[in-house]
Amino acid sequence: MMFKSRRNLAIFLAGVVAIPTSLALETYIARSYYDVATQRLRILGANAVRSGAAYLPSNPQLAAQVADKVANQSGVAQEEIVATSVSEDGLGLTIRFEEKVPWHIAMFAFGQPKTIGVEATAQVSVRKSMAI
Repeated sequence: MMFKSRRNLAIFLAGVVAIPTSLALETYIARSYYDVATQRLRILGANAVRSGAAYLPSNPQLAAQVADKVANQSGVAQEEIVATSVSEDGLGLTIRFEEKVPWHIAMFAFGQPKTIGVEATAQVSVRKSMAI
């Protein structure tokens, strides 16, 4: 390929370097968004179940309500809370979140729509004492 001037060659080389660099940077940013969003949901889930677990085993319905409320107040949208459940023995509380990754970020990072799913569980232990 022949260039008539050094300026044209410089423009061509800048384009050859800039396009792959910008694509790599966009992919890095998209994957970073995914990682940060996943970690954020993990932390919010842990805080929600810890708050709700304070009401176990005496009031399991209130425990689930508190976990949902804490998650909402922390920034998790109601539609992102998939399930909140108390174990059959009343000693465990689980909350599950699902957040859709924005389309443009998902396409750059994964090439398809993506959902972040996180589950957090808290277990309480009850000490039994014996009166003498």
